[in-house]
Amino acid sequence: GNVTAIVLDTVTTGFSPDEHRVIELSIMPWGEDTGSDTFILHQRFNPCAPIPPKITEITGITDDMVSLCPRFEDYAPRICEIVTAADAIIGYNPAFDKSMIAAELRRAGYAPTWPILVDSKRVWDIYEPREKRDLQNAYKRFVDKNGFEGAHGAAKDTWATRETLRAQIYDFGLQEVPWDQLDPERLLWWGPTNHVIVVDGVLIM
Repeated sequence: GNVTAIVLDTVTTGFSPDEHRVIELSIMPWGEDTGSDTFILHQRFNPCAPIPPKITEITGITDDMVSLCPRFEDYAPRICEIVTAADAIIGYNPAFDKSMIAAELRRAGYAPTWPILVDSKRVWDIYEPREKRDLQNAYKRFVDKNGFEGAHGAAKDTWATRETLRAQIYDFGLQEVPWDQLDPERLLWWGPTNHVIVVDGVLIM
């Protein structure tokens, strides 16, 4: 079943995998069958570089909060193990989190084989027409109209992503659909964008 799927979210110092660093990573079990709410991993890291003021403003994480934290590389073997053991990785735009984690692992000398990515945002895009599609709005639509506190922290975002996808699967009647078929357009994707679709070798915007 889906028990070995995991849900994850990162907080990073920016959007470039080559230049920016992961400062917080949360991983939960999908746990539909286990009822488990404990994190597999919830950890802040010292990026060994200043956190941009904009990121501190959004996330509330300051340089002082991470100065005594371990470095990502200290956790690389464990993170590599978790990623490799998973059947699926669930996130809200998880391609971004994957790119940031993969870059950190690469710097530490690890290159795990990644399982399929399941994107709660894409599930919403596909099964229902659009509006502003951030995680807070997804949570309001599918879980609780009052939203959730603590958005933009990895722990709360990971939890909200899991609850949102669980509700989506129920709402859209997808209980029997395997992970790799939740997004029927997946095989047509080209790179990390959902605006470019390739059909029979032809770009269709």
